[in-house]
Amino acid sequence: MKKQLLLVMAFVAGVFTANAQEWNFSDFTAGDIAETTVIDGLTIHASSGKKVSIDGSKKTFEDYSFTQRLKFGGTGGFDAETGEPIDRILSFPVSGNATITVIGTHASSSGDPRSLMVTAGSKDNEVGSMEVTPGEITKKEIIYTGEATTIYVYSASSGINLYLLSVKENGTPSGIVSAEAGKEVVATEYYNVVGMRLNEPAKGLNIIKRIMSDGSVETTKACIE
Repeated sequence: MKKQLLLVMAFVAGVFTANAQEWNFSDFTAGDIAETTVIDGLTIHASSGKKVSIDGSKKTFEDYSFTQRLKFGGTGGFDAETGEPIDRILSFPVSGNATITVIGTHASSSGDPRSLMVTAGSKDNEVGSMEVTPGEITKKEIIYTGEATTIYVYSASSGINLYLLSVKENGTPSGIVSAEAGKEVVATEYYNVVGMRLNEPAKGLNIIKRIMSDGSVETTKACIE
């Protein structure tokens, strides 16, 4: 009862419009992805002819020790008529201004640099890009400013390998936020203050992420005794 009361109090007093999500590809299941798949809110657009792969690759960068990577395997493909993403593309929704962070490498040990594109709402609405040089691991933060949209991440030409992708929406505390009519909570995740995912609520400060039926995310903080 005490835990429940603290959670309710935290929800009323501490709901934020700022959401954060990190996809570390070392945590994904290894193998080929041959159809469009959603994992922890990240949509991986793929097809049987143009797969996206998760495989082993050990890299150390800053505080990360990666054991796997996501391999695009080639250029991102969009439908020429509708503009819809088809394959070798990652996408996720944002509700507004956001900072997108990518860590990746060139798929080859030699050759010309390749460009990782970040666009908003369509292939051509460029937000930013990251130049990836052979033999080096690269990190870049890209700032999106605008309304709610879908962010697309893909290679402009040839293969690029990603180790991590994250997004932080640049919101501010806004008091009580209630779910819109018709929304349902489809998943609840718990994290500690350093962003490590928990199997269940733990003593101390918890970050609680509720994933709604329409794909939106609500984040709250709760102190559990």
